[in-house]
Amino acid sequence: MSAALKGTARKFLWDHSAFRCCYFLSLFLSSLCFVELGFQILTGVTMVWSVLILIDIFRRLYPRKNLKYFGLLCAFVACGLATALLHAEDNLVTNLVMMYHVAVCFFIVYGMHSERDKEKVRREMFFMAKILAFLITVFAAAGLLAAFLFTRVKAFSYCIGLMDNRFTGLYTNPNIAAYVSVVGLVCIHLMYGKSRGGAEKRELPRWFLNLGIAVNVLTVLLSDSNASMVFLLVYGTAFLFTRMYRKNGFSKGKILVRKTVLVLLVALTASVGCFALREVSQYGMAQAINALHKSGTTVVTSDAATSASEVLVTIGRDGNYELSSGRLDSLQKAMVLYQKNPIMGIGKGNILEYGNRYLARGFQFFDLHNGYLTILISCGTVGLGLFLAFAVLAARKVMKAVFRRYSQRGERELVILFCSLCAYAVYALFERALLFDITFMVVSFWMLFGYTMNETLIEEPFLCPVTVRSRVKKAKEPVGALPALTRRTGNDII
Repeated sequence: MSAALKGTARKFLWDHSAFRCCYFLSLFLSSLCFVELGFQILTGVTMVWSVLILIDIFRRLYPRKNLKYFGLLCAFVACGLATALLHAEDNLVTNLVMMYHVAVCFFIVYGMHSERDKEKVRREMFFMAKILAFLITVFAAAGLLAAFLFTRVKAFSYCIGLMDNRFTGLYTNPNIAAYVSVVGLVCIHLMYGKSRGGAEKRELPRWFLNLGIAVNVLTVLLSDSNASMVFLLVYGTAFLFTRMYRKNGFSKGKILVRKTVLVLLVALTASVGCFALREVSQYGMAQAINALHKSGTTVVTSDAATSASEVLVTIGRDGNYELSSGRLDSLQKAMVLYQKNPIMGIGKGNILEYGNRYLARGFQFFDLHNGYLTILISCGTVGLGLFLAFAVLAARKVMKAVFRRYSQRGERELVILFCSLCAYAVYALFERALLFDITFMVVSFWMLFGYTMNETLIEEPFLCPVTVRSRVKKAKEPVGALPALTRRTGNDII
């Protein structure tokens, strides 16, 4: 191997951005049918790679100086490790691996904002948005085509197309299919925006972005995932409210109240409309599939022919399913486990085992499907308190950057990322989506958080010294107060 090739390989291995991209994409691709195992192995390899990145981070003392709320994050990791040791007789290795993954999410993924070259992190964000927007759209379109042509294809314990009357496409689970499409919609929204100073160009054509919106929205509707629907609704509501505030400010209390009520009414109407649209989409897709396969609706077996009415395709869960999908039952049982060790918790890897040990019938599902409840049971009151303290402080910092920056331009990347985090905070009430699990869902949250904090720090020098009251009253700002110019508007002036 030549010296130049060795140097390139060494540079790649120590590249934090390259690790994040490889790790994130391997987790994403491991959610696809038939290639799941292969990319899970690749994810394991990247986990070994992360050891080098963590060594590099702490060797250069980046977190101590630049990573926001480093102390709280270290305290949470220490709390999780202490909990694992307290229950060392049960799943010690599993709990240690999960806490190591937490450290990777904290210090490498979220910690991307501590790197010196923040514009490089920004370029990484646009690169990942472009790749994900393209792949997710292609996979969603292929899944819809497979469902339309073949209804479902079962092989090697996988099911492509429709699974239990819910659209799953090429993914291993309908909920994963829905969430991936939600991420795709956020990435498409990012790609629609103009880049700062024209440094990055929108490389995906507009027709492809429009196609991506259509197929990903249809995927969310057909997958019948309530949590993903809530994500989209909260995202849209947060985006409307943020746009309203950035345009009008808090100049008059009556105007603010009136427009806030208007946004909430729009959100309520959109909620009803979305769920109605879901019913229509599911019925329409089912009718289209049945019409296509009408000639083949009679299935001949060795015994008798099955009537056509017995094999008609339906999409959507029947009216007998529980709206909470077992989450209320899990909440009640989790509180029993919480009483076992309310201070330090029992460890994420012990939840199912302790449920079978201490509960009469155990848990109905393999997970609690509530990110905050999972942290409470796993790391106790101390762990949840540390995590919420970190989340509140970080949210406060991001909100300052969002609401104290004055700009006449349209959507900004920071606003899109901020609204995504707001939606994810609500989404985590219904899914295992915050910590511990080595999944695309969990890491996508910390990628969003890291990019958001990076954008916040880029914009921080350009914030208004006081909150902007109104465009109309801009002339009444204190003498010497500078408008919150961004680098983009600064480049335009130059």
